[in-house]
Amino acid sequence: MSPVIFILVTVFLVFFFRAIKKAQIQNSEKQESGPPPVTFTGILNDLNNPDEPSQPDLTPREENGKFGFVDSNGWFVIQPVWQRALPFNEGLAAVYNGKKWAYINEYNEIVILFEYDAARSFSEGMAAVAIDGKWGYIDKLARLAIDCQFDEAGDFMGGFADVKIDGRAQRIDVQGTQVVSHRENSEESNKKPYVTTNPEVDTSNTADPFEVINPLVASESEGEETVDIHTDTAIPDPVEADFSDISASSNKSNTNEVMVFRKDYKYGLQMPDGTQILAPEYDEIGDFINGIARVKKQWKFGFINHAGKAVTDCKYDDASAFNDGIAMVKQSMKYGFINPDGQEIIAPQYDDAQMLGLGLIRIRKNWKYGLINTLGEQITEPIYDDIGNFEGGLARVKRNWKFGFVDSSGKECIECKYDDIEKFVNGKARFRLSGRIGFISPDGDEVS
Repeated sequence: MSPVIFILVTVFLVFFFRAIKKAQIQNSEKQESGPPPVTFTGILNDLNNPDEPSQPDLTPREENGKFGFVDSNGWFVIQPVWQRALPFNEGLAAVYNGKKWAYINEYNEIVILFEYDAARSFSEGMAAVAIDGKWGYIDKLARLAIDCQFDEAGDFMGGFADVKIDGRAQRIDVQGTQVVSHRENSEESNKKPYVTTNPEVDTSNTADPFEVINPLVASESEGEETVDIHTDTAIPDPVEADFSDISASSNKSNTNEVMVFRKDYKYGLQMPDGTQILAPEYDEIGDFINGIARVKKQWKFGFINHAGKAVTDCKYDDASAFNDGIAMVKQSMKYGFINPDGQEIIAPQYDDAQMLGLGLIRIRKNWKYGLINTLGEQITEPIYDDIGNFEGGLARVKRNWKFGFVDSSGKECIECKYDDIEKFVNGKARFRLSGRIGFISPDGDEVS
């Protein structure tokens, strides 16, 4: 090697390593400077891609009193700059700056601003948030999908979420409409909050100050005693029990004589006279709806009837309660539906699914959305980038960055040609098309 080439190579290497060192110092200073400012590039990316098919493999971790996120090797990908943080779900994670909660993406960019007193992780495109002590739900565009009106709120599963308002537990759909109303909590039961049933939730790190995750399922253990989960009252041994002062389970069927009890950290069924129907073997037993209850055993879900007989084995990764005669189940990261006989009328095959009412189910496959009915029959092929909720018999759809509407038969009654379009109010919807703003009727005609 000639001396000239040797000198040039040496100079190049010196400058190269100096540049690397400088970049490391700048990066370190940036990480230690505190939470990042709002990145509008990140906001635009997430607004334009609300259903981005990425699920960061990142886990919250605390270091020196601050929270960040580590990868599978335990390395900090997002430096610990937050006061609190919840796990990533559906591409976003809730973080707390000491005053308000917001949501970040995997690049630590703030995509939903600091506006909330409390927050939960996203589930089925919705996240429970609290403002001024009341809970509601936002979507990934930070729009308030369901007004803040609840005292407590849980996550959506299978198109439904459990909430509490005025001391009464309810189940609502994605439009905020009540579909199931549960017993009013007694004064005694109100002394003890409901607890999470999700093993992946770190309750020490939950954003919800009320610690209410699922008010329709009990799972907290209180020691070696039998407890009626609906009154939270200790019960003597079934053989010697005096049930005269204990009300039966408030089931949504004709099985209101069946009671769920807990013993040795397991749940079973018995009659008010102490006759045991089902030995305590389950980790959870939910409410009976139309004679069927969801159960959990060894982190798997199944269903039983009021006689304690298994409708399906505990083989599913997750399951919803029955509604409209079907229940959604999850297996191997795919969603399907079963009937009350435990038969899989729609085998687990979809990446996501959500009941919309009107006998329709929104499904996602290969990152495209379509519609099927409760019999599994295809109503609309999965060709849309998004399908909204049905209101007035119409649902807004998005295809190739254009918006329109479909009706309950799956027909695209208003063509996907608009740059943006809002929901119908008083018989008309505002649209934007090539810079022009106007209104259309449900028939697709322009109106004033």
